[in-house]
Amino acid sequence: PVIHAFSVEPQQIKLGGCVTLSWKTGGGTSWVTIVRGEHIVLDPAPLSGSVQDCPDVSGKVGYRLVAFNPEDERVRQDRTVKVVS
Repeated sequence: PVIHAFSVEPQQIKLGGCVTLSWKTGGGTSWVTIVRGEHIVLDPAPLSGSVQDCPDVSGKVGYRLVAFNPEDERVRQDRTVKVVS
């Protein structure tokens, strides 16, 4: 599996605000999971697309995209957003 792009915008928001996660995968990817901390945002997610998420805590919030192939090989990318109150 290959992650061609993974972004979270904007990189800083006020508490109560939302971010847009955008991604594109390929290279034999068959399954995509997106999580915020321990919270599942999308599972399964489409192989490419975008989704809005609204973190409910302040501080640094981490997002992870994991792409899997049929052999259960995986790659991941992490992004961080700063949530201010």
